[in-house]
Amino acid sequence: MTASVELDKYLISFGRRLKQVCLARGGAILAVVFLIVGTGFAWYAIATGFAGSVFITGRLVLLAAIAAIIYLLIIKPLRRLDRNTALEIERRTPAFAGRMITYRGMQDRKNPFRELLAEDTLKISADHPVDQQIKHREYTLPGAVAGGCVAVLLVLLIAGPGLLNYSLRNLLAGWAFPGMLPPQKVTVSPGNELVRRGGNVRISASMSGFNP
Repeated sequence: MTASVELDKYLISFGRRLKQVCLARGGAILAVVFLIVGTGFAWYAIATGFAGSVFITGRLVLLAAIAAIIYLLIIKPLRRLDRNTALEIERRTPAFAGRMITYRGMQDRKNPFRELLAEDTLKISADHPVDQQIKHREYTLPGAVAGGCVAVLLVLLIAGPGLLNYSLRNLLAGWAFPGMLPPQKVTVSPGNELVRRGGNVRISASMSGFNP
């Protein structure tokens, strides 16, 4: 196997690991923003008596935030990596001293200097394996953050405090499945009652399905 083939494998492996880090970080930020924005609008909807306009605004804001994060923190960085993998490798491993960029710039495989450069660069790559240049925690930690946010969101959807679970479900799925909100009613006691003219009667009202 030629030195250039070996170096290409190193480049591919490094690039794949960089993309994993990019996806993990973007996914973590997406999960955090989704949880914060979704929960915030769900609480506000409760305070407004489940106003339909609040849910509509919340869904639009969530969609805009998701689209912006996916484009700015995932799609754009991945495209940049596809074009400039060697530049990112050089940034993380200064020992290459421009060799990676020069090698990627040599498109002509018949160029005799290309193989010589690959051999020289391989000696440096042997001392800087991919798993040392990109630590495992760089993508496992963001993955753990994203998983934690998803777990918290599921708990809030299933057993959120007060009316939060109803409000959050309606925010996320009420547009497709009506009836996600709890039954709303006001119960007044004593109800029908005879009162002596000029007399007093204590009336109490209890609300369910919304905060008064």
